[in-house]
Amino acid sequence: MATAACLSTTVKNISGVEQYFGYLGSHGVRLGIDEEVDLFGNLSDYLIGNRRKQAALQRGLTNGDIAVVSSPAVVLEEVDGSQGAQMLNLDGGTVGVQAPCWE
Repeated sequence: MATAACLSTTVKNISGVEQYFGYLGSHGVRLGIDEEVDLFGNLSDYLIGNRRKQAALQRGLTNGDIAVVSSPAVVLEEVDGSQGAQMLNLDGGTVGVQAPCWE
């Protein structure tokens, strides 16, 4: 079934307390202990041009407050266009490709 889930970033509150993360989403997100949230797109794209939010994310990761569970997969296409888009995947420690989730 087609989905856009592979185009999202999932982050998790690992701080041990409920916490507000002002750099997530447009207006911040409050996450409970071990709660996850999915954000469409790549998290670093949200933070482009906002050094304050970039620094806050770096502190959160370094301090063990938040973890990036998953991020959008890399989408590749053959140089000559002979194949459609493929996404990188990891299966048992082996890197491979698969059809994009939206197909």
